[in-house]
Amino acid sequence: MNNEIIDEKVTEDTLTTSAVFDPKHLQLASQDIWRSKYQLKTSSGTPVDHSVIDTFERVAKAIANVETTQRNNRNTVKNFYGH
Repeated sequence: MNNEIIDEKVTEDTLTTSAVFDPKHLQLASQDIWRSKYQLKTSSGTPVDHSVIDTFERVAKAIANVETTQRNNRNTVKNFYGH
């Protein structure tokens, strides 16, 4: 394949395909950082967030809580998290 065709394909994929995040395939360093900095835990150290997705959902809902209407709240969660 020549570079022109490759560039077109990358551009096309980038514009039409949303980024995919698979939390089951995090690098070990990323898992360690999530566990130590971002995973919500109780004061006794018991995890509340059991996955990165739990963390994303929790943060999306917290951000959306500042919205004044339920519709705006749902839209904010959807825009932030995609659900």
